[in-house]
Amino acid sequence: MKLLLTTTTAMLLAAACNVLLPGQCRTTDAPAKHCAPPTALAGTALTLQVQHGCLGCGVSEFACAAKVDGNRVDLHATQEECGQAPGTACPAICEIRNAPCNVPALAEGDYVVTVNGGDALNMAVRSSGEVSCNVDGFSVDGGR
Repeated sequence: MKLLLTTTTAMLLAAACNVLLPGQCRTTDAPAKHCAPPTALAGTALTLQVQHGCLGCGVSEFACAAKVDGNRVDLHATQEECGQAPGTACPAICEIRNAPCNVPALAEGDYVVTVNGGDALNMAVRSSGEVSCNVDGFSVDGGR
């Protein structure tokens, strides 16, 4: 009974303090920067990119999903955080990781691209343009 009370108390305290216990995971919005080509190709699916600048201990997944609403392209960058066992060594380093954001084909027009509701980038979609971008620059794969 004493062990059950201790485990229950630990779980309640962890929940109240927003702390993950070993084996517990949650998906949250991830801090990220993003790219958008200045001119993208109309009628073709696009691959934009988000970059997480500092994946630390306990973060196992980094992903992106895209949603188009009118002339807005909203990128949603997420990370999965998992609790670490007590005494787990966590090096004081950051891992930089990129994730693709698959955007469905867009009609010609002017769009605004955001990540997690933050900074906006302008992107013109025209009959000729790029189909992807890279956060570190605009190195384009398959530009037409």
